[in-house]
Amino acid sequence: MLTPSPIRSDISQAPKQAVYYVEYDAEHCLQQEFIADGNTPFAPVLPAPQDGQTQWVHCIGINDAATLKNLLAPYHIHELVIEDILSKKQRPKIEDYNDYIFIAARVFTY
Repeated sequence: MLTPSPIRSDISQAPKQAVYYVEYDAEHCLQQEFIADGNTPFAPVLPAPQDGQTQWVHCIGINDAATLKNLLAPYHIHELVIEDILSKKQRPKIEDYNDYIFIAARVFTY
């Protein structure tokens, strides 16, 4: 008789849509979470980028092109990058643009 495999991660409490934002420089670090409540349209507004600061934007479950374009508008993200973000079959990669770095990766939860 086979014994059942242990459950490695519980994603039942994970948000269906979320944006995690981190902004930092040598002096400070700001972290914000935008999590969809499921009752209202998800339309987070990120702070405008500032010179000398690094911003990290982690999107989860956003599969609407208009929402993603509005979210990333302050960052002038290229249309092909937005297509890559929306693709469910996107292979892991790193692309260095002049003003930002795009990272597509598999995220594992344990």
